[in-house]
Amino acid sequence: MKKTKIYALFLPLLLICSSAYASGPGAGHEAGLSTLIFPAINFVLYAGVIVFAYFKCVRKMLKQRSSDVAESLARAAQTLEQAQAELDDAKRRLAVLEKEKYALSGEFREQGRLMQESIKADSQKNAERIRRDTERRIAGELKKARAEIRQEVSELAAKLARMKLAQELSPEQDRRLREETVNAVES
Repeated sequence: MKKTKIYALFLPLLLICSSAYASGPGAGHEAGLSTLIFPAINFVLYAGVIVFAYFKCVRKMLKQRSSDVAESLARAAQTLEQAQAELDDAKRRLAVLEKEKYALSGEFREQGRLMQESIKADSQKNAERIRRDTERRIAGELKKARAEIRQEVSELAAKLARMKLAQELSPEQDRRLREETVNAVES
């Protein structure tokens, strides 16, 4: 309401000053104080209208722009904070992964060493088992070969003894010895 009264006062004054200024110093007018005051009042009125328009329209626009810029800066700051948090998280995860890599590398080396020792121990056990098995087979084959040789020697000795006895014994002694042997086997 107060603003409307101010507008009502300034509008007629603006019209008066502008018409006075438009008439300007003419053919019968002299230059004086009035020729200086009316343009000054006219300037003040136009400046007032411009200031009023500034405060009425431009100020609102600048405030809106200022709030938009502030919101943009806030969003940018928030985005920067999020990006920084993600970067810190990625760095932390990378550091954890590096530690895990070294830990796993150490574990794998230790497992490899243990596997190597286990394989070496197993191969030594297998070699010992193969050696014992081979020795047993050789001993068995040797025993078998000795038994075969004994059998052969005894057969040859028996054959030789028969031949010698056959040469020394008479047919009657041979028959009697055979009967005694058969009787001994039967009983």
